[in-house]
Amino acid sequence: MKYKGLEFSIKGIDEAKGVIEGYASAFDNIDSDGDVIIKGAFAKTITERGPMGKNQIFHLAQHNSTAILGKPLELFEDDYGLRFVSQISKTTLGMDYLQLYLDGIINEHSIGFNTIKSDLEGRANVIKEVKLWEYSAVTWGANSETPTLSAKNAKEYATNIAKALRNGKYTDDTFTLLEMELIKLADLIKDTPEPPQSTQPEPSRLESLDSFIHVLKTYNGKH
Repeated sequence: MKYKGLEFSIKGIDEAKGVIEGYASAFDNIDSDGDVIIKGAFAKTITERGPMGKNQIFHLAQHNSTAILGKPLELFEDDYGLRFVSQISKTTLGMDYLQLYLDGIINEHSIGFNTIKSDLEGRANVIKEVKLWEYSAVTWGANSETPTLSAKNAKEYATNIAKALRNGKYTDDTFTLLEMELIKLADLIKDTPEPPQSTQPEPSRLESLDSFIHVLKTYNGKH
């Protein structure tokens, strides 16, 4: 199975109904592997396995087949990509992830699929048909093995995590997950080269790392 992600892919959240709407994948976007998925690639699998077919496509957490958040109410292609409307289950995990969506901690998705048909066109591997197994709420979306960080977006992510830790609406397992995210993000910042200086100066990597450590110490002292 292959995984392809999409950043900033949420289009709507209905907290009362527990419904998430967004994109699981985008068309005509060449990723770091040289793959590009084109419109029509999901048509057959949606018909056969989607909510109007066998209903065998799942909305997961972090591509973990035992961490089921729900199933799609709607799944269809539009001009941009593969769009979903998911009903999040009222399990402890489902409610925690709904809160993660609301708090802006989770805003990316990735698909798990097998390639059925593809052709090499120039330097791109054009994927024309897939068998879709699942789409996942993920911490790191597009190119999850090599996330791109800057001091600015890392600080924004840390701020969202800090707010989430303060609101106290999560189970202990998810509090632990958020703590691990802070630690991982701090390590990534430490190992990420400083970007070239721009006309608008950003906080240095060290300043951003210090802010993560401060948030983590504050959290550990209260939880």
